[in-house]
Amino acid sequence: MRTMDDITEIKIAFMAWGGMYGKGIYEVRYYFDGLIGQRTFNSVIVPVSVFKEKGLVRRIDHHKKADEWLNTAEGKRWLVENYLQGEVAV
Repeated sequence: MRTMDDITEIKIAFMAWGGMYGKGIYEVRYYFDGLIGQRTFNSVIVPVSVFKEKGLVRRIDHHKKADEWLNTAEGKRWLVENYLQGEVAV
């Protein structure tokens, strides 16, 4: 099983809102260094409201602050504990 330290980068790759997505969702991708220098990623869906509550976004298309926070030790730990249980160990 991979650990939190194996995650090299986290970024918001996709956003959607309206209709079945309600007030909005982000596809958050977390990247690992793979074998032979290749880079692999997995993704998880996170509601935009979570980032709004933390004060990281105001509008769905302004997520730079959230990207930066996700790449801190605190942000990685939060993502692993809340959305990646069973996939990535703390």
